[in-house]
Amino acid sequence: MAPINPICLINGCLLSSGSRFKVPNMKLRFLKNAVFALLLCITNTARANIELHIYLNTNQCVNCNLALNCIGKLAPGVVKRIYFPLANKAASEEMMEGYGDVKNLAIRYFDKTNDPFNSPYARSYCLLYNNKFKADSFELNELFEKVGGINKLTVTHVQPLVIPLPDSVKLSNRSNLFYYEGRLCITDYLLNKAVVVSLGKTQNNLAGILQIKGKSFHAQPFLRSGIVDTAAYRILYRDLKELGKTKPHIETCYLTDSALYLYLVFPCAIVRPVEKDTGIGGKAFIYKKNLFSRKSELFPVKDDALPSTLKEEYYVASGSAFAVHNNNFYFTLYQEQLRTENNFMAEYGLNGRNQLVFKKLSPYLVSDSTYLNTNFGNTQVFLTMCNRQFLFAQFQPVFVELGANHSYMLGDLLSPGSLHKIQVYDVQRKDRQHLAILIDRNHETRCVIYNTETRKIEADTKISVPQNANTETMRFAGENRLVALNNDNKTILFFNVQ
Repeated sequence: MAPINPICLINGCLLSSGSRFKVPNMKLRFLKNAVFALLLCITNTARANIELHIYLNTNQCVNCNLALNCIGKLAPGVVKRIYFPLANKAASEEMMEGYGDVKNLAIRYFDKTNDPFNSPYARSYCLLYNNKFKADSFELNELFEKVGGINKLTVTHVQPLVIPLPDSVKLSNRSNLFYYEGRLCITDYLLNKAVVVSLGKTQNNLAGILQIKGKSFHAQPFLRSGIVDTAAYRILYRDLKELGKTKPHIETCYLTDSALYLYLVFPCAIVRPVEKDTGIGGKAFIYKKNLFSRKSELFPVKDDALPSTLKEEYYVASGSAFAVHNNNFYFTLYQEQLRTENNFMAEYGLNGRNQLVFKKLSPYLVSDSTYLNTNFGNTQVFLTMCNRQFLFAQFQPVFVELGANHSYMLGDLLSPGSLHKIQVYDVQRKDRQHLAILIDRNHETRCVIYNTETRKIEADTKISVPQNANTETMRFAGENRLVALNNDNKTILFFNVQ
């Protein structure tokens, strides 16, 4: 379409001064979307001034303007202006009554001499302004898919403390983060590595980096562990090598004051006597690295150590969350057959051969009604793995406070009947009575304060996060401080809860 001249409105407002634009078309869509994406990436310390101007062509059929119905979904901070042909002024208010919240908006008019449409068949369209700068233009029927992005422009973003990682540290988007008192352990599922980041005393700079890669482990310590069938391993070694399965895989981690613990799965041949064949599976190990002496140890997990009465019911899920407390190791359990009550955690300890063997089931139980796929009706709950204070159960909406001998059901804490989708990023004890729970609820980051004595939620607050933060890695780093990786996993971000 040909460009049109700037238009003066009947009420004296100027649409544009000395500028020219075209009614949106498919050829410009890529460029417009790129500009819009760039605007979304700008981090602000103050709320942006967002305006949406809608120009209606009443020559269109009524279905062409149905997107007006979603104006009510725009954030309150978006200024909404509707421009209507002056020739239909008498009918405009009544016509708008069928579009919900639109009837409550003031309508501005343009006359024939300043008609923004160069054809009676041109489509209604929108102009989006960010702090008086034209950020986007699009047809009105595209507003349905634009609402979420427009609302993001109104969010106040915080300026984080940024700590760049060295170029030698490469991370994928499958990274998980564990924080404990000035140290971070980042495990990367795709790259099969763990990166321990030590911060300086003021926690605003790097003091040291330790990288442990799965490919750096030799097979011999695993084969000498007593839990790997070495004969079967050698028989299938060529197959394992072709599959790239000769090195252990780093699953999860745990940090203490002086040591790093890694959950490793060593690929090996698994003999299945019932089926009378041999397949490829894995055996679980815990790798311990002293962060001061750099001495390392390898502990095999005896998966056949469960009592015979429990073997058919429970097993330690591969790569599940684990914790170390008072020289005992705690693993979350998976259960094939549900019962009325289900244990979800087991305590393991070292035997004389430095193997981790089953000691007892935890006293914590989950009923089958809350066990199924972490679903509460229409609510889905997704959990992070663990932190220094709490261990999250695998596949279940429950976590245990280590050392306090108490478990918490997310159903009690987060009122699932009124929610749709929850992701739990982290939990920490705020004081003797309260837990702080960091969650994502319907794409909003929130901090829930829960009173453990009254069993009631005392606060449920939306918090601002840096726009470039990878929220999947977000964790508590103090009472009112959070840490996360940025979206490209090249820097560490620290920011305060606001």
